[in-house]
Amino acid sequence: MDLRLYIGFALALLAIGLWGLSSKRDMLKVLISIEIACLAAIVFLGLFASVLMSAYGTVLALFVLFVSAAETAVCAALAIYLERETGESRVDLREVKEEV
Repeated sequence: MDLRLYIGFALALLAIGLWGLSSKRDMLKVLISIEIACLAAIVFLGLFASVLMSAYGTVLALFVLFVSAAETAVCAALAIYLERETGESRVDLREVKEEV
């Protein structure tokens, strides 16, 4: 098993997720970008669990996967609801910073 291949794959997923997070403004696209970045963390957890021959890392990776799926479902439902109510699905982080 070549670890560099899996590390490269996880880093590519992280880079794609961060790029999507910084460049996209649609709520659902931002949510998908966050999920891609979370998948990078799951790949790293699974990789280190297999390297260390530990079942705890695999269990933790599965737990993170399940929590991430639940979070995605709730956030997608909220994004769809907000889009239906307001008619707008754009996210502007500068406005969020100004309100805080």
